[in-house]
This record gives sequence, structure tokens and C-alpha cells, in this order.
Amino acid sequence: MKTTRSPRTSLSEALAHIAPKAIATALQRKLGFGNSFTPAGERGRQQRTRYGALRISDVAYGSRFPNSYLDVYVTDADTTTVRPTYVFVHGGGFIIGSKASGDPSAGPVGDFEVICRPMLDAGFNVVSVGYALAPEHCYPTPVLQLSEAVSFLQREGGAYGIDMSRVVLAGISAGGQIVGQFVNIETNSGYARAIGLEPVMTGTLLAVVLDSAALDVERIGRPQAPAPRQSYLFALARRVYLGSRRAVWAEADVTAHVSRHFPPTFLADGNAGSFPDQARDLHERLNGLDVCNELHLPQAQGPVEHGFMQSPSPLTDEYNQQKVRFLTARLSTNPVGTEKE
Repeated sequence: MKTTRSPRTSLSEALAHIAPKAIATALQRKLGFGNSFTPAGERGRQQRTRYGALRISDVAYGSRFPNSYLDVYVTDADTTTVRPTYVFVHGGGFIIGSKASGDPSAGPVGDFEVICRPMLDAGFNVVSVGYALAPEHCYPTPVLQLSEAVSFLQREGGAYGIDMSRVVLAGISAGGQIVGQFVNIETNSGYARAIGLEPVMTGTLLAVVLDSAALDVERIGRPQAPAPRQSYLFALARRVYLGSRRAVWAEADVTAHVSRHFPPTFLADGNAGSFPDQARDLHERLNGLDVCNELHLPQAQGPVEHGFMQSPSPLTDEYNQQKVRFLTARLSTNPVGTEKE
């Protein structure tokens, strides 16, 4: 059963209507994020990471929108072995963040290695996708860009050892909303027709991972155990990305539009300043549709923050163990590391 929504507007939601575009733009500049058609570095630069992977940076996947670049991390620096692939979409409230980060709006974060390395160690290649930021580029631009990135990987992924028949789509926070909506377009034909966006995948997804995801944007400004800073940032994110029309919020609601064709899903969140109630709602909805899924909410005495899984900690280690176990089980009929023909 879906959590009851409060009809009242919170203080954070009210404040988010005051000069939202100007504030979002100032926040971007202060934190060093923005939109550009020029990559951060040399296109296609190859570099070994300190943990042995090959990183191929700033690969262009499209040209219509800024930030249309992705980074590929290749396990053991071996592009001759076709591996299952973990495609990651960063967070940052649709306003900040990049493919080299997790979710900057969650506060202090670790290196991208915290997100990437456990998947490499499990035998996956990793792709991190950049996308254009609001308020300059609003809904549904990032969803369109994820479609472009997936289409590019379907065409060109073999050159990087990417097996798109065994792909996991993952997103954190705002990235989780983008991923969830993209997957609904791919798996719910009625929804795709209703919003006028075309599916692009030629196969099925191995699984989906949604970390601290904003699944119901109507409630985004009212997280559980709210912290004023995060509540305001979430409300600001909705205002500049989706606007103020409830019909658009309803269209972007991930949970409301899942179908029985939704892929196996791993859900995780903390308990403070985040959306565990929304994760539970999706968990229950998927159970009702008989869709394989697992909900991971750490059992901790103290606060577990939004996006906890991007910072090193015993709780993050536990999260990674459970996630890898869930994803590995999905691979049981399709072994890791198939050699190219």
C-alpha cells in the first residue's frame, strides 16, 4: 500500500518557489558543476586506475545535449573479454553532479571508486553516464540522454568488452528517478505511448539498482527524518527540473507506472533525510506484480544518511555484499566473462 501523502506544503517546498533558477545556477557555480558540449578532458583518454581497471574517459554518446559523455571502467583492463555491465547514473538533484561523482547533494562523499570498485571486483564492467543539468536543461532531457547512451552502448559497446545482453541500470537519488522512468518507458508500452517517448533497448535488462532514489517526486520535498538542508535541496530540485505542474510530477512518478515486465530490482536507502518510505512503496508494488526484488534498509541505531552507499563504511560494505549477491544470482544462467568470438 502506498504511503499516505500529506496535502500540506512544507516550509522547504514553499521556499523552493523563491528565485529557484537563480539559486540553482548559483549553487552550480559555487560547486563547480555546469553544462558543456566540451568534455572535461581528452576524448577517449585511456588510463589505468590504481585498482587495476582501465578507465576510458569522456566517450561521446550523443551531440544534441551538453554533458553527453560517459566513462567506461574495464575490469582487469581487458577489453577482449565481454562482461556484464553496470551502467550508473549519478545524482545531485538534477542540478549538480557529474559522471565522476555519486550524489554531491548527499554531503561528504568518497571517491567514485566506492561505487565502482565493488562491481569491477564482481566481474562487471562499469559505465558512468553524464547528463545535462537543470535549470538550463529540464525534464525530460536526462531521460532522453540515457536513451541515447544506451543506444550508443548497444552499437559500440563491444569495443569496450560490454555485453548489453547482461546489463544492469543503476541510479542514485535523482539518477534513480531518471533510471526508473527510463525503465518504465522500456517495459510499459502504454506508459511510453502516453508520454510520447520511444523505447530503445533491443533486449531485456538483467536488473535495476535504485539507491536513495526519488521515486515519487510529489513527495521529494518531504523526506523521512527530514534535515532542513536536504529537504530544501530536494524541493528546489523538483521545482527547477519538473516545474510546478502536478500532472508532470505524476508523469515522472516511477512507482505509479511500473508493470509486471519491470526487471529484477535491488532497492536501498538510509533512514535520515531520504526516501526509505518511497523504496518500501516500490518494493510492495513490485511484490504485488510478482517482480523479483530486494529491499535493503540498514538496521542501525543511529542515522543512516541519504546516499550512504557512496561513502566508505561497514554499512556500505554490507550493502555491496547484498547487492552483488542479488546481481550475481541474476547471472546464474549466463556466466560472467564470455570470450569474444
